[in-house]
Amino acid sequence: MPQFEFSTYYSQIFWLILTFGLLYLIVCRFISPAAENIFKNRHSTIENEINEASEIALRAEELRTEYDIEFDNIADLTDKIKKEAKVSLDASLALKMVTLEEELNIQAKKTFDEISETTKRFLHKEMEASLNLAGFITEKITHKKANEELLKKCYEKVK
Repeated sequence: MPQFEFSTYYSQIFWLILTFGLLYLIVCRFISPAAENIFKNRHSTIENEINEASEIALRAEELRTEYDIEFDNIADLTDKIKKEAKVSLDASLALKMVTLEEELNIQAKKTFDEISETTKRFLHKEMEASLNLAGFITEKITHKKANEELLKKCYEKVK
């Protein structure tokens, strides 16, 4: 078996040491520093991104707090405006109600006066109105002109 032959051990050990030595030097001089720079850059980029994210989160929290304060202020202001508008509308409504009530009282008094005046005129001319009505009814029923003298005599007897 050739792998157990001692005469080839020294040459194999030489080439092993030489190959691994060269590989070690290449890794130590070129690959390891490049990888280390990549890891440092990556680490610093991640740290910068984390710091920026933290700053943005703090700013977002500050903005949220400002938003909540402004929202509360606006809500208070709108409540105040609604209350003022309600008070104003209530006052306006009360004034209009008083005005309308006065106008209604004036119209009611005027209508009552007209009814009283009409009633007085009717009572004053009751006989004439009754005779006209009786004549109208008689004409409609009999289709003949009513006798006004007879109607006056009947009215005076009834009264």
